[in-house]
Amino acid sequence: MATASQPETNPVDVPYYISDNSAVTAATGWRPHLSMTDILDDVFGWLREHRRELEVILK
Repeated sequence: MATASQPETNPVDVPYYISDNSAVTAATGWRPHLSMTDILDDVFGWLREHRRELEVILK
C-alpha cells in the first residue's frame, strides 16, 4: 500500500490520504459501507451545520 505526503500543503491538512483499501479487505474481509459521495455529503453537511463556529476559528 503506497502512501505519500505533500509538504507544501497547509499545516491543518490531513498529512496522509489513503484511498486504496484492497490490502485491508484482502487481510480482513472488511469493506467500507459508505461511498465517497456519502462521506463527502456528511463532511459538507457538518461544515454547513458548524459554519459559524468555523468562521471564528478560520479568520
